[in-house]
Amino acid sequence: MIVSLSQLKKYYTGSPYWVKKLYSSLPWSIRMGKDYRGAYSFLANSEHYSPEQWRVYQTHKLKELLVHCEATVPYYKALFLDKGIDVNASNIWLEFEKIPLLDKQTVLSDIDAFLSNKFRKKSLYSATTGGTTGKPMQIFYDSVSYKKEWAFKIYAWNKAIGYQPSSRKATFRGVANGNALWVENPIYNEIRFSPFHMVDESLKDIVDKLVVYKPKFVHGYPSAIAALSSYLVENNLKIASVRAVMCISENILDGQRRLVQEAFGCEPYSFYGHSERAVFASMKEDLTEYHSHPAYGVCELVDDHGAVIKDCGLRGELVGTGFINSAMPLLRYRTGDYCMWSNVNCDNAGYGTFPEVEGRWKQEFVEGRDGKRVSLTALNMHEDIYAHIDAMQYVVGEPGLVDLNIIPAVSYDQGVEEKILAEYREKLGGTFTVRVSLVDSLIKTKIGKCPLMVKSQIDRISN
Repeated sequence: MIVSLSQLKKYYTGSPYWVKKLYSSLPWSIRMGKDYRGAYSFLANSEHYSPEQWRVYQTHKLKELLVHCEATVPYYKALFLDKGIDVNASNIWLEFEKIPLLDKQTVLSDIDAFLSNKFRKKSLYSATTGGTTGKPMQIFYDSVSYKKEWAFKIYAWNKAIGYQPSSRKATFRGVANGNALWVENPIYNEIRFSPFHMVDESLKDIVDKLVVYKPKFVHGYPSAIAALSSYLVENNLKIASVRAVMCISENILDGQRRLVQEAFGCEPYSFYGHSERAVFASMKEDLTEYHSHPAYGVCELVDDHGAVIKDCGLRGELVGTGFINSAMPLLRYRTGDYCMWSNVNCDNAGYGTFPEVEGRWKQEFVEGRDGKRVSLTALNMHEDIYAHIDAMQYVVGEPGLVDLNIIPAVSYDQGVEEKILAEYREKLGGTFTVRVSLVDSLIKTKIGKCPLMVKSQIDRISN
């Protein structure tokens, strides 16, 4: 019997602590298997590839991917026929250029059409995107892509800051711990702190626990880590064991960067990635720029008209074609994030470096009655709930009050609403009141976008 990653996750989550601890005692590379080891080994061996070697590699992987898409993915089979794309052409890059840019709405309109028939859907693992424009998207992965993704992350972290899977880390990210301030998670050798309790009375207990736990790394949302850093600086406290700080999912603001530097004595590390598995870019040892990895996929930058940007200093949207997720491949996917090349392989334009990212990583917060601020990044709900929602939007004004406007799917019912409210109660506690309203449409900006969060009408009028 083949057990899916989703089933394994349920077994692990439901296991008693001693079982988790026993499983975590196995070496990481053994737990992750041969696909992880093979990917990690390739990354190490290709560290000093020349641009010409990467061009050969990307050409091979791109042809392999397009052949796979035509043969097994309904959307691309139809698209390639319509656009006259020949996956057996001698110059696969010219065929690649014929593929139109892909946006999130197109994928959302028929997710099953993007799934490869090489896999049974029940065998796949799924996650959701952040939903920063009103509707999160469910992404499906095969087990090999899960392991390869981890290989890219562990290799990048190790090269830049010396991270090993055996290293202890303290994590601050949007996983609910109920009323607990922290939960130990042996499989990742981490203690997981709630980003929903970053206020002084909780931070004292959090710091006390960190001093005892002695993590080498702090990992999580910049907004949560900045709150911890601020508390440490204001109270002249140190956590001497911490070697590096790893920021995820949000841009780190200049003020937050300075706080981290002062509190931990190190420059914060970050990498760029997303649920769609289209682009992976990591910082190297100098911790100054993001380097998109050519083994992960083809990374492009396009202007407002969809033309590929091959010059440095011109702002454009990141577009990715990932090589690692065969179950749900996305070709020339528009990420909704913007940057400019600081260095690019101009002849090939399959990868490059960029100093910062704008767009979906913008930090936005809701504020509680007690002044506690919670990042919207931390408010993502369980992926099963999103299947019953067509779109959603937070409307905020008065501290502690959040109106959640939902355009319901056909399957939405009272049970779904109760799950939503229960999840927010668990995450936010008693300093927030969340009210759900079912609506036909969401509030739009002047150019027609539906932001995930808007100020309340009263607040907008008063301003």
